[in-house]
Amino acid sequence: MESTTKITIQNPSQSKTDWIESIVVGERTNNFLDKFLENSSNPSKSKQTLLEETKKILNFCGNPNSDKNFNNVNLAIGYVQSGKTASFTTLTSLAQENGYKIIIILAGVATNLVSQTNERLEEELESENLEIYDSKTISDENIKPSRFQHILNADDSVVITLLKDKTHFTKIINLLKDIHGIENQPTLIIDDEADQASQNTKEQSNAKTGKDEVSRTYEMIQKIRDIFLKCSTVLYTATPQVSLFLDKENNYKPDFFQLLTPGEGYTGGKYFVQERGDFILRKIPSGEIPSNQNDVRSFPESLKKALLLFIVGSLDFVFKKRSNPEDWKKDNHRSMMVHPSQLKGIHKKYFKWINTYISEWERAFLSEQVDILKSRHKELESAFDDLDSEIDNLEPITNLLSKDNLTQFFRVFNIQEVNTGDGNTTSVNWKDKKVWVHILIGGNSLSRGYTVSGLTVTYLPRKKSNADTTMQWARFYGYKEKYANFCRIFMPTDSIKAFKGMVDDEEYLRTFLSENSNKNLKDLEIKLQNKANLQPTNFARLRQKTQNLRIADWIRVSDLSQEQEDDLSNNLNIYEHFKAKFNSEIYRDSSFLFNGIKPERIDLELESFIQNVFNQLKYKSSRYATLKNALETFNKNENITIYFMNSINNNDLRRRSYVNGSNVISLFQGRNANYIGDGNILDKNNISIQFHNLNVFKSKEDEKNDINGKKILTLACWIPSRLANNYSVQTN
Repeated sequence: MESTTKITIQNPSQSKTDWIESIVVGERTNNFLDKFLENSSNPSKSKQTLLEETKKILNFCGNPNSDKNFNNVNLAIGYVQSGKTASFTTLTSLAQENGYKIIIILAGVATNLVSQTNERLEEELESENLEIYDSKTISDENIKPSRFQHILNADDSVVITLLKDKTHFTKIINLLKDIHGIENQPTLIIDDEADQASQNTKEQSNAKTGKDEVSRTYEMIQKIRDIFLKCSTVLYTATPQVSLFLDKENNYKPDFFQLLTPGEGYTGGKYFVQERGDFILRKIPSGEIPSNQNDVRSFPESLKKALLLFIVGSLDFVFKKRSNPEDWKKDNHRSMMVHPSQLKGIHKKYFKWINTYISEWERAFLSEQVDILKSRHKELESAFDDLDSEIDNLEPITNLLSKDNLTQFFRVFNIQEVNTGDGNTTSVNWKDKKVWVHILIGGNSLSRGYTVSGLTVTYLPRKKSNADTTMQWARFYGYKEKYANFCRIFMPTDSIKAFKGMVDDEEYLRTFLSENSNKNLKDLEIKLQNKANLQPTNFARLRQKTQNLRIADWIRVSDLSQEQEDDLSNNLNIYEHFKAKFNSEIYRDSSFLFNGIKPERIDLELESFIQNVFNQLKYKSSRYATLKNALETFNKNENITIYFMNSINNNDLRRRSYVNGSNVISLFQGRNANYIGDGNILDKNNISIQFHNLNVFKSKEDEKNDINGKKILTLACWIPSRLANNYSVQTN
C-alpha cells in the first residue's frame, strides 16, 4: 500500500560548498587505494584520479565540522560495471576521516547486491574506528541503540548497508531515533543504483491529480534524511536519466555532479558495441524471443550456439588454470549469464534446457557413450572454429576435449537460477574455490549493480525497454581486457540497434555535463541525445514527461498566432540590424531564381549567427523552441547558409493566413513550372536558414478582404542528414 505522507524536507538550489583544501586523506584511505590499485600499470596516476574525483564529491557535501546545518543531494555518474563501488568505498573512508559519524549505504533492492556490497567494504576497509553492519544483521541480532551510542560517543563511525525494503528501513529508522543526540551526528547517505526504487513513482500521477502522494521507498529515504541536522546524500548511478529530468522542487533532485573516470582496462560500450560489435554481438532470431505472443517451447538454436561458445571458452580456461595454477590464481571464474525474462517460470525452462544438455553430455562422458560424445564434440568443434579465428593462444581442441580436462570441467561446473523470493535473493558463492565455471539464469537479480565474475557469454532474449533499464542489462561491460576475445553477446536485432545508439547517447551526455561541470543541475536545461530512440526512463517518476524531438529536414516556425507586437517589432529591428552589419558579405545566389530574382545569401559560422541574430529573436512559437534546441545541439563551428527570401517592404511581403482556424500558416511556397519551391532553396551540405517577411491574416476571408493583417518576420531551418538526430527534452 502506498503512503500519502507529505515529505517536509525543503530542497532549494544549493550553493557549492568549498572545503576541499581542508579534506584530509587518512591512513585507511591510502591503504585501501594502494591495495586496490596494486596491479595497475600506473597506480600513482590511478590513485590520483580516484582521490581527486572523490574529494570533489565530498566537497559537494556539507562540511561536517562547520557550524552550519545542511541537507543536500548530489550525483556521481559512472559507466555500467566501471567500478562505482571503488568510488563510494573511497568516499566512505574519506567521509569518516573527515568527520562524518554515520554512513548509510542504500545498496539495492536485492539481498545478493547488499551482501556483495557489505562483503567488499569489510574486506577492503580497515576496521579501526569504523564499524560496518548490514541491515539484516541489525534486524536478526536485534542490535540495541546502546551499541551505536557507545560507538558514536567515541571517535568511531558506523557504516550501515541497507536493503531498500520497508522492513529494513523501519528497523533502522526506529533504531536511529532511539539514539540520544542522533540528530547532531553528521551523516552521509550513499544511494547505490539511485535510479532504482529510490525515486517517487507518484510524480506523474500527482501532476495529473494535484495530490501530493509518495511511494514507499522514497518516503523512507526522506524520513532517514529528515532525522539529521547535517545530512548529505550522494546518488551513484550509470543511468542518471531520471535524476536529470526530475522537477527542481523534488526532494531528490541533485545539485551538483561528478563524472567518474573508469579504471584501467575497462571494456564498455565503445569496445563491445562500436569497436568489436560486428563480431561480438550476435542476433537472436525473432522466433526465439519469449513473449506473451511467442511461447518458445524447444531449446533455441541461438541459445545452443551461445552455450557451445561458452563451454569452449571455459574448457580453455580450465585447461590453463589446471596447467599453470600460479599464473591463474587471481583469475577465478568464467561465467555465462542467461537473462530471458522477469518471470521465474521462464527461467526454469531455460535452466532445464541448459542443464539437460550438460547433464546428458556428462553422463555420456562418464559412461563412454561414443555416439553422444561424437555428436557433442562435433558441435563444440564448430564453436571452437568461431573462437579460434579471433584468439591467438586458444588451446588445441584435442587438449580441451581430453579426458583429464573434461573431468576437471565437470568437477568445477555450476548452473543455478538467481531469483528473488520472500525478500531474499539466491546467492552465488563466488568464494567457493571448488567452482570455477558458472551458468547463471535469472532476471532483475542479475541486473542493476550486480557483478557477474568472469562473465564471457551473455544471452539476453529480451526486447528493449526504457533507456536506463536497457543500459543496466549490460552486465557484460567491465574489466575484461584479459579475456575480452572470448566474450559474445546474444540479443534481438532491435536491442543491438538500441545499444549502438545508447553508446553514442552516453558519450553525448558526458560531454554535455563536462561542459557544464560548474553549474547546478537545477539551473540546467537538460537535453539528452536519443539515437537509440528509447523513452529515457519510467515516466511515473517524472512530474513532467519528456518528449522525443526529431531534428531533421525542415523546421518551419509557422505557429505564429501567439506572437506579441513588442516581440514582432524587436525581431524586425534585429533582422534589419543584422543585414546592415553584414551587408558587405551578402550576395545574390545565382543557383536559384524566384520571380526572376536571385535570393540574397550570406555564409557564416553557426556561432556568429546565434550571437548576432538568433539569441536576440523573441518568439512564443513551440516550433521556434524546437529550432532553438536543434541549433544549440550542433558544433558552433558548423557552417550555416542564410537566405533572405524577400524584403520587409510592404509590397514584397508574402501573404499568408492561418489554416482552418488553427495557429499554423502554410509557410512555404510550393514548386511550379517557373519556380523550384522554397523547400529546395538550401545548401545540402550545410545548415540552411530562410528568413521570410510575411503579412499574416487570421483567416482566408481576412486575406481576401485585406483586413487585420500583421507584419511578421519568421524563419525556417534545414538540417542536413549528417546532423539529423533524436533528442529527449522537457517542454512546457
